[in-house]
Amino acid sequence: MARRHVIGGGGTAGVNAILTIREHDRNESEITLVSAERPYSRMVLPYYLGRSIAESHVFTLTPPRLAQLRVKTHFGRLAAALDAGRNRLTLDDGTALDYDDLLIATGSSPVRAPVPGADLPGVHTFWTLEQARGVVSQIREGAHVVLVGAGFIAFTILNAILGLKARLTVVETAPQILPRMLDRPGAALVERWLQRHGVSIRTGATLTGIEDEAGKKRLRFREGEDLAADLVIMATGIRTNLEWIQDSGVRLNRGILVDDHLRSSVPNVFAAGDVAESRDLVTGLPALHAIEPTAMEHGRVAGANMAGFDITYRGSLLMNIVEVCRLDIAS
Repeated sequence: MARRHVIGGGGTAGVNAILTIREHDRNESEITLVSAERPYSRMVLPYYLGRSIAESHVFTLTPPRLAQLRVKTHFGRLAAALDAGRNRLTLDDGTALDYDDLLIATGSSPVRAPVPGADLPGVHTFWTLEQARGVVSQIREGAHVVLVGAGFIAFTILNAILGLKARLTVVETAPQILPRMLDRPGAALVERWLQRHGVSIRTGATLTGIEDEAGKKRLRFREGEDLAADLVIMATGIRTNLEWIQDSGVRLNRGILVDDHLRSSVPNVFAAGDVAESRDLVTGLPALHAIEPTAMEHGRVAGANMAGFDITYRGSLLMNIVEVCRLDIAS
C-alpha cells in the first residue's frame, strides 16, 4: 500500500516538502494538500502591490504542476481537529483524512491592533493574497496611506506604496522604527533616510481608535494629533495558526516543539515553517523563526524525512533583510 502523506498548508514549507518528497519517491506515495488558498509566494506580494508583476505570477504550484506531481488537493479548507492516535486529520467541512505521516505547516495570520474601528472597511492587513487584493483595489496616486506598525512586515511594502505615488505616514507605538531589528542609532539613520524620501514618521504613538469620517479614516492616538487617511494598513504582528491543535496531544510551547528531524512529540507528525519551534543556531534553544529561509529549509528537511530518509536539521538563524528607497537594512 502506498504511503499516505498529508500536508497541512500550501506556503513555502508545505510546497518544499511536496517537491522534496517527489524528488525521492518517484510518485510512489500519495500526497494530499490541505490549504485555505492555492499555493503562492507571500514574498512576492509587495511586487504585486507595486504593479510590477501580475497576479498570475504569485502562484508557485499551478493546477497542471500539481497534477504532474500527483497531489490531491483540498483548497479553501482549514484543518479543524487532529486525532493523533487514529492518524486522522479532520477539516473544517467535516472531511476526514487518514495519513501515515502528517506535516503541519499552517503558517501565521496577521494581528490587528486591538482598538475600536480596526475592522472597518478601508482598514487592511497585508499578509495573504486576498488581503493584498483589497489594498491593490483601493490604493491610488496621491492617496494618504497610514501604515500602523514599523516592523519588518511594514517595511516590506514601503517601496510599493511609494512607487504608486501615495503619501505615506508610518506610526509606531515603540520609541523607534524597526524596534526588533535595529538599535536606536540604526533606527535613527533609517528614519532620517525615509524622511528624505517623503515618508512621515510618528514613533511613540499609541493608536486608540479608528473612525469613519467623510469618506476617510480618522486615527486617534493617546499622544499627539489625529491623522486622516484614505487607506489604513495594519502591520502590527502575526500569530501562529495553531488554535485547532491545542487538544491534540502534540506538545506545544509558542509553536510546535520539534526535534532535529522536525518531528513533533508525536513521531509521525512533523511541523515546519512559522508554526515549528526548532533549534536556534546561536542559543541552541527552541525558537520560532517566521522567515522565508527557515520555512524553505524546514520543508525540505521534513519532506526528506517523510520520504524515509534520515536528515538532521542543524537549526536556523533569525535574520531579516529589507531594502527601502535603495537603502539595505539587515539584522
